[in-house]
Amino acid sequence: MSKSWVLVALFIQLIILIFVYRLFKNDSAHTEQGKIIGAQMDSTQTQELTNSALRQIEAIEIDWSKIPQKQTPPKGDMHDKWIVLTTINAPTSDVKKLAGIEGWKVVVVGDTKTPADWRYTIFICLFMNVLDFLVNEEMIRFTLSQGNSKSLTIFCFVHFYSHPNCVFLSVEKQKSLGYRIHDLLPYKSYARKNIGYLYAIQHGAKIIYETDDDNSPTSGKITFHQSELGDFNVYKTESMVVNPYEHFGQSTIWPRGYPLEHIADPPSHKFVKCQGVDTSIQQGVVNGDPDVDAVFRLTRKDKGVDLKVEFAADALPIVLPPNTMAPFNSQNTLFLNKALWGMLIPITVAFRVCDIWRGYWAQRLLWDVGSQLSFFPPNAVQFRNAHNYLDDFIDEKMFYHNAGRFVEFLIKWKSDKRDFFSRVLDLSIAMVREGFWEIKDAMLTKAWLEDLVSVGYHMPALNPAHQSCEKTIGAETELRTKEKPSSYLRAGSKLQNLEL
Repeated sequence: MSKSWVLVALFIQLIILIFVYRLFKNDSAHTEQGKIIGAQMDSTQTQELTNSALRQIEAIEIDWSKIPQKQTPPKGDMHDKWIVLTTINAPTSDVKKLAGIEGWKVVVVGDTKTPADWRYTIFICLFMNVLDFLVNEEMIRFTLSQGNSKSLTIFCFVHFYSHPNCVFLSVEKQKSLGYRIHDLLPYKSYARKNIGYLYAIQHGAKIIYETDDDNSPTSGKITFHQSELGDFNVYKTESMVVNPYEHFGQSTIWPRGYPLEHIADPPSHKFVKCQGVDTSIQQGVVNGDPDVDAVFRLTRKDKGVDLKVEFAADALPIVLPPNTMAPFNSQNTLFLNKALWGMLIPITVAFRVCDIWRGYWAQRLLWDVGSQLSFFPPNAVQFRNAHNYLDDFIDEKMFYHNAGRFVEFLIKWKSDKRDFFSRVLDLSIAMVREGFWEIKDAMLTKAWLEDLVSVGYHMPALNPAHQSCEKTIGAETELRTKEKPSSYLRAGSKLQNLEL
C-alpha cells in the first residue's frame, strides 16, 4: 500500500475518533443535564409532597380531650421526681452517682449499641436502696423479730425489687410501651431519649432532671429552684440573644448553639429584681469541660488538653425575658411540670444540633404560657466523653449558618391557635416551612403531643400577655461577676486570667 493510502486511512480513523468523542461528550452532557433536571424534579416533587403533608396536618383540628387515656401504672411505680438519660456506654461512675440520689428515680433509655448487660445496673440501684433501708432501725428490729438474719436479707430483696430506684428501658421494652412516637424514632439516635421522658411523665413525674452519662451534680444532690415561681434577677436588655456564660465569670466563652455573629456584641449587665417570676425550665452551667462548640475547641484549646473551666459559684441565678434568647442543652437541665411538653428532641437535625434546636423551640413557646428560661450557677461537673472536634464542627454547621436566623424567626413568630398544644404544632409546621427541620419532626410533634395527653399530662393554659416582671424589688441594677481564669491557645492545661 502506498504512503498516500496510509495517510488517508489514518485521517479517516482520526475523523471517526473525533466523531465518537463528540458523540460521547454530548451524551455525557445530556446525561449530566438529565441528572440535574432529575434532581430538580425530585427536589420539586419532595417539596410538593412536604407541602401536601403539612397541609394535611394543618387541616386536622385535634380535639385533645378525645385522645384515649393509657392505663395508670401501679401506685408503687409512680414517683414525682425523675432523672432521664440515654447511653450507648457501659454504666459510668456518673450514672451510678445519679442512681444513688435520694428522692429521685432514674430511667435509662437504651439503644441498639447499648451493652446487653446494662440491665444489671438495676442491682446497683437496688443496692443503693438497701443501704438506705438498713439505716431504718425500726424495720430491722421488726424483721429480726420475725426470724433470723436470713429473713432480713430475703425481706430486703423482695421489698426493693418491687420498688427499684432505677429503670432500664431496653429496645424491646420501649416497643412494648405503645407510644405513638416509637415508630418515628430512629435507632442509634439521641432522640430515643424522648421515650424516657414519656415514661417518666406516665409514671407521675412533676419534675424531670435530664443529663448525660458524663455529667453529675457537684454536691451529689440535684439543686436548682425546683419551683415554678420565685424571686429572680431578670435581664434588662433589648438584645435578641445574651451569653449567660459571661454572667457566670467566663466572658470569652459562649455556649454551643450561640449565634456566631453575636459573639462580639456588647455584653448585658443590667438586671431588675422581680417577684414571683415564672421559670419552668432551669439550666445549670457546668464546671470542668463545659458545653461549647467546635469552633471554640479548635481555636482556643491546645491539642490533647482537657478543658477544666470553672464558673463563678457565687453568681446569682438569672432569668431571660420574652424576646431575648440563649441556647440551652440537655446535659444539666431541670424541667418543671408546666414545661414537660418542651422536652421533645427532634430527629431530622444533626446530633450536635438536636437538643439546642429543641431548646430554642421550647424557649419561644414558654412565653405563650407565661414562663421563662433561667440559668443557675455551676451545680454539676462534666468529664467529657471523647469527641473528634472536626467531626463536631461538621455536625454543627447548621448552627453556624442558621442559629441567628432561627432566633430572629422565633422572636417574630405569632400564632392565633386557641389552645397551647395547637400552637406547639403550629410552630413546628412553620419551622418545617422555613427549613429549620423536616416534615418528620412535625409528624413527631403531633405524635408526641398525643402521647402526652394519653399518659395523663395536662396541657398548660395560654398566658401570652404576661409580663416578665409583674412586681419589681428595688431599682434596676448592674451585676458584674469577677472574671474567672479561662482556656487559651499555647497555655496548655493552665487557665489564664483575661485582663479586662
